[in-house]
Amino acid sequence: MNINAVGGQYLDSAGRRVRRWHWKSSDSKQPCVQFKPIFISLNLRVGVRIIAQDKIYVSFLAMGKQAKFSVGRKELKKSQVEDIEMDKQSITTSLSTAEDELILFAIKIKFLSLLNKCYECLHSPSKKQWDRLKPPSFLVAQAQKLIHLCSVCDISTDVSSSVQDTLRNYVTS
Repeated sequence: MNINAVGGQYLDSAGRRVRRWHWKSSDSKQPCVQFKPIFISLNLRVGVRIIAQDKIYVSFLAMGKQAKFSVGRKELKKSQVEDIEMDKQSITTSLSTAEDELILFAIKIKFLSLLNKCYECLHSPSKKQWDRLKPPSFLVAQAQKLIHLCSVCDISTDVSSSVQDTLRNYVTS
């Protein structure tokens, strides 16, 4: 499966094209065929649902439970991108932006840790110790560095405690 800003295509295991599509562009004046939703089962445990450009879901099934992740996003119009670029130039980098990035990085580590748990459960569904699965060492190292960075940087205690709370249950520091 290959999806990009213009459209996408789905190939079978032999490499033959099964389906090809183009997203409707608001900038384009050309008529576009209405998009029909796609539901693909990649294997017994992983499925993909493509409903629209901003509504793409990957679902994992293990031990009778399902985890669904939204991975789609709408492409910005050219005018929106230009507006964002002008805003970036006019706004100086502030402490709140850095604090937001620290929180986002903590959430990214948490998300990658959860994906790792899903992967482990899919590959060994007999394990019923979901809470005891440990994250990969690179995530532990990133979490420790992030917690250390929060302690040495001049950021608010609310942000520092938020980062530590986010990482507490997923990575041991």
